[in-house]
Amino acid sequence: MTIHTSVLNYAKKDGFNGTFTETMIGESTPIDQRDLYETFTGQYKNEVELTPIISHKAETGILEPDIEYVYSVGDGGINVTDIVNPPSFRTPAANVNEFSFLWLTDAQGSGKDVETVYRKYEQYTGRAVETAFNNHPDLSFILSTGDNVDFAFDTKEWDAYYNALQPYLYNTPYYSATGNHEYEGNPRITGSWDSIDPYMITAKGRINVPKNGPAYQGAGTNGLEPIVTGAIKQRLDGNTYYFEYGDAIFFVLDYSDNTSNIDETGDQGFSFSSDKAINDQLYWMKSVLKTNKKKWRFVAMHQGPYLGRFAQPTYWQTVTEAFDECGIDVVLSGHDHLYLRAKLMYNNQVTTIPGTGTTYITGGTAGYEFGTLYGQYNNVAETYTEKYTDWVVSSYHVIDVNESGISMTAKGIKMLPIDGITEQQEDHEDEFKEDESGYRSLDVSSEVVLTNTSRKKNLSSWKYPNSPVEKP
Repeated sequence: MTIHTSVLNYAKKDGFNGTFTETMIGESTPIDQRDLYETFTGQYKNEVELTPIISHKAETGILEPDIEYVYSVGDGGINVTDIVNPPSFRTPAANVNEFSFLWLTDAQGSGKDVETVYRKYEQYTGRAVETAFNNHPDLSFILSTGDNVDFAFDTKEWDAYYNALQPYLYNTPYYSATGNHEYEGNPRITGSWDSIDPYMITAKGRINVPKNGPAYQGAGTNGLEPIVTGAIKQRLDGNTYYFEYGDAIFFVLDYSDNTSNIDETGDQGFSFSSDKAINDQLYWMKSVLKTNKKKWRFVAMHQGPYLGRFAQPTYWQTVTEAFDECGIDVVLSGHDHLYLRAKLMYNNQVTTIPGTGTTYITGGTAGYEFGTLYGQYNNVAETYTEKYTDWVVSSYHVIDVNESGISMTAKGIKMLPIDGITEQQEDHEDEFKEDESGYRSLDVSSEVVLTNTSRKKNLSSWKYPNSPVEKP
C-alpha cells in the first residue's frame, strides 16, 4: 500500500545495455475491503485476510512482431523489479499458423493460514502448470475459466494463486474469466452467499484485460458504441473481452449462475433464458464477429451449457443458439471440478457432421477440490456426453491450434478414496490419496481432435442494436 505510482519500462533485448528506451505511466487503484469485516457473521470469519493492496496496470505502445523485449515494473525509482537482468518476453510473429496454449480452471484453494494456502496452490496448481510447461515448452499463453480462488475477498488466496503461476507469468501472457467464487460470499465466512463485491473489484484488480468488451462496443453504427450502461456496465467492464491469436479469436464472457442477478438498475432478478446482462454479451459477441474474419472461434466462460453436475441444457438455449449463429467452434468452461467433453452440438442436439456443431468442454480442476458426476442428472448428461472423468486434481489442458484443426491434451491426477469414503468433504483431504501412476489422460487418448472443420457464421442479416440510453 506504499507504492502508488505505476511505471513500466521496456526495450528490445537485442542491444540492451541497461537503459530502457520506453517508459509508460500506468494506473494504480487501491483495493481495501477491511471495513467489510465488521459485517461478517460466519463462524470461520477469522480464517480470511482482507489485507489491502494497490492494483497496478500499464500498457506498452505498439510492439513489433517476433521481437524479444526486456522490461521492468515499479514506481520508476528504487522500488522496481530487476533492471540488471530483467525478465523478457517475445511477441508473436506477424503470421502465426499454429500455436498451443494452456487452459486451467477452478484452481480455488483456501485455508486457515498463509502456509496452508500456499502449500495447496503449490502442490496442485503449481504442479499442474509446471508439468504442462515441461511437456509443452512452447505454450503461447495461459487461459483460466475462473474460480481462481475460493473467497475473492481473501488476499492470501490471490497471493498464493499467483505465486504458483509466477515463474511462467514473467514471460507468458495470461487471460482469465471470472467465476462465481470471484463474486459470491460464503456462509462459513460472510454469513451468506450474497456477494460483498457485486462488481468483482477484487478480481478485476488482479487481471489487466483489453478494453474492447460490452462496456466499449457492440451497439450503434457498426457496433462501435457501448452496448451496456449502469450496473451491467460496471459488472462487465474489466472481465468481459476478446483477444486474437494467430487465426483464432477468443471471447471471454462473464457467465455463471450469478450473472443473471443484476440488471441495469442493480435490481435482483434471476433467469437463465432471458436476462439482459447475458443477452448484451451475446449481442456484443455477434457485433464483433459480424466483420471478424478469423478462422477459429473460441468462447471461455466459467459455467457452460453442457455440464456434469447441473446438466440442464434447456436453460441455456439462448446461449447455445447464439453460439450456433456465431459459428463458435469450441467452448471452454469449468465450475464442476470434473472433466466432461460433450459430443458435437448444434441446435441443442448431437450432430456428427464436422463443421456444423460446437464442442463444449468442462475442464478438470487445477486445484484439489475434485467432483463427481451427480446421478440426478445422468439421464440428461448421457445424451450429450462423449467422455467424462471425475475424481481428478491438479488438471491441465493444452490446446493446439493450426490450419488443419483444433486438438487437446488433457491430464490430471486420479484420487483414490481411503476406507470406503465415497465423496470429498470440505477440509478432509487426508481421506484420499493420489494414484501412484501420476498424471493420466482425462479423455479417450492423450490427444483428442476437437474439430478439423471451422464453423460457418450466420450473421449476414443480423443488425447492430441501437445504443442504450444512460439512465439519470
